[in-house]
Amino acid sequence: MKRYGPAGIPLSSKGRTIKDGIEDVHMMGLNAIEIQMIRNFVEQRPPEDFEVGMRPEEICSSFIVEVGKPVGDDYVFTSTGTEVIEEDDILTILHIPSVGVNYKELRAMGKLARMLDVRVAVHSQYYIDLISGDEITSRSLDNIMWSGVVAREVGADMVITHIGPYGDVKKKEAMRRVKENLEIILERFRENGITAKIAVETSGKQELFGSMSEVLTLAKSLDGVTPLLNYAHIHSREDGSLKTPDDFKKLFQKVRKFLGGEIYGHFSGVEYDRGNETRATPIKKGDLKFEPLAEAMLDSDDDFVLICDSPLLEHDAMYMKVITERTLGKRIAREKREVERLAMEREKEEEMRRAEEEKAAAKKSPGKDKAQKDEAQPEKKSDSKKSSGPSDVKEGKKSGGSKKKPSGKKSESKGSGGSKEKKPAASEKKGKSSGKKGGGKEK
Repeated sequence: MKRYGPAGIPLSSKGRTIKDGIEDVHMMGLNAIEIQMIRNFVEQRPPEDFEVGMRPEEICSSFIVEVGKPVGDDYVFTSTGTEVIEEDDILTILHIPSVGVNYKELRAMGKLARMLDVRVAVHSQYYIDLISGDEITSRSLDNIMWSGVVAREVGADMVITHIGPYGDVKKKEAMRRVKENLEIILERFRENGITAKIAVETSGKQELFGSMSEVLTLAKSLDGVTPLLNYAHIHSREDGSLKTPDDFKKLFQKVRKFLGGEIYGHFSGVEYDRGNETRATPIKKGDLKFEPLAEAMLDSDDDFVLICDSPLLEHDAMYMKVITERTLGKRIAREKREVERLAMEREKEEEMRRAEEEKAAAKKSPGKDKAQKDEAQPEKKSDSKKSSGPSDVKEGKKSGGSKKKPSGKKSESKGSGGSKEKKPAASEKKGKSSGKKGGGKEK
């Protein structure tokens, strides 16, 4: 199956919530959407009086993503949504109106997406830093964690994240720190009932962690981490490497074993310079073409999710779907013509085979043909005899039934058996001729 959708709420949506986006995506004939955890802020406060004794999932006025309980001089935070709030607790409130204001709304949104068959994933904040090790890294861990809470409540199975810049850290050390921090997040996910995997997105700049090899290394090392293919980023970072269907097929081969039969990716047009993305563009612009990817997907048995993160969002998401369907239609027509051509060739070969068999059979039995010819010849002779009988009778009647002339000629006797008339001797001829002359004189 192939799914297409926008990265966030469609630009054409009248409502500006993810719920509106899910409905509009379905109406457009698309079937995927990515929840973008942007334009949000976090507040920490003690519980209100009415909140004491309740659970976060029961409170409709706030989206409480963490409850901190005092342990000694510090707090231990949990994010199950089922903790009983006590007076001394500290609550972490996530304000993100475009997504939802409480657990009830998020769960309703997930139910709607499943009913409309819209695939949902969650993308954490864009600025993430899991390498530097300072306060930004701590906040980045929290942001990914809260994205996991949203994913759990809407039923998403993937939390997408960037890793961040190398900074002054060597690549080997950066890999070590990234693994360590991802292990922390995965442990927090497990403790809070979050089953979504962390999808590490490939980056489009040399200064950012996230080359194809680095992402694959993380997927091999950590259970619960999968690669996410951002085709525009890979194309930029590798200085225009994705040009043919085979180029995309090689990518599929690299990530297939980590993804369980479904390849999730982002696509857009892109401009780049010396291995660095400069900006995302509409799909029709730039030298990264969608048609080779469509051909590669049609040749693959994998399922695909394609999220459009171009400036045109849903327009280009629909464009990707149309191009794939058009490519499939051309392929079916081409295969049909090929089948018809092969059928005609087989028919001609069959005719030639039959003709050769008949010719060979005729050569093997010449005596039979001769006997058939001989059988046919007597029939012709007997037919000729039958046809000659009546004419002979007529001739006999003419010669035998004529009146005797005084010239003294001998007529054929009936007893001669049809023998030929004998010619008269020369003396007889002379006598006859003299008789004729003499008779004339007498007269």
